[in-house]
Amino acid sequence: MHSSPEEIKAAVKAYRARIAGHNRRIMEAYMPLITTAELEPDDYCSGDEEEDVHELRMEGLMAIFDRRLPDLISSPAELFDHWDELVARYDLDGTGGVVDEEHLTHCEEYFSHLEPALKATCREDVRDSIAIPPEFRELAKHVRGLTGPGFTEEYKSRYQALFWPGPDYGRHAAKRVAETVRTPKQLGDEYNAFWEYAGGWEPGCGYDCFFSVVYCRRRAEPGRETTGPWVWRYESNDPMDPGSFDTIPELLEWYAGYRERGMPDVGEFTEEDFFRGGLEF
Repeated sequence: MHSSPEEIKAAVKAYRARIAGHNRRIMEAYMPLITTAELEPDDYCSGDEEEDVHELRMEGLMAIFDRRLPDLISSPAELFDHWDELVARYDLDGTGGVVDEEHLTHCEEYFSHLEPALKATCREDVRDSIAIPPEFRELAKHVRGLTGPGFTEEYKSRYQALFWPGPDYGRHAAKRVAETVRTPKQLGDEYNAFWEYAGGWEPGCGYDCFFSVVYCRRRAEPGRETTGPWVWRYESNDPMDPGSFDTIPELLEWYAGYRERGMPDVGEFTEEDFFRGGLEF
């Protein structure tokens, strides 16, 4: 393990803080519009204009979150009073939700399917040594998934690639997990001039996903026969944002900003945009 459990835990904390903090700043920017949004008087349904506008503002917020929102808040003004609960429920920190015993059980099942599949597809000379990266096992104790920057599952689905959606593969889990494993050739071993691949898997999903976890070593330099040791690395082959990372903390530092949307220009949006679900996140 390149990083200690304490280092991984600290890296997860920093990753969560960056993503949740950015999402909070976006909501803070929108709140003046949300809390004052009104329709024309003739557009209200009942005779109680105050009740109607309150209901419409909550409907607008539910379009951003979902229909479960009233379980936590009864008005937009209460949103930041329950921010931590919203973060956990709507994955506003890029970790997929709360880690519980069910998640840890799914992790053990996931790893029990993944490791045999890695051994079945890797180079023969590493078959006895290849195993789940200890760092990745440690990471899974602290996150339900790695879903990256973005605002709720609905908005993320439009542009974000999840590095790891989590361990719950449902029915036929063994088959579905095995389908994420790749041979050295599938990982591009013959095209990499610097690294020699022995095996690995593609853990992610989502929009234009280019992630892999690879068991690899440095190729021998010209004139030298020695190669580096076999190690696990985390890779992005995204042509717009490539990267290779030796440790989970390095990966998280990079992924915390992956495809992060900038702060919206709130002045470009109207009350009607809010009511019609047209705000950008």
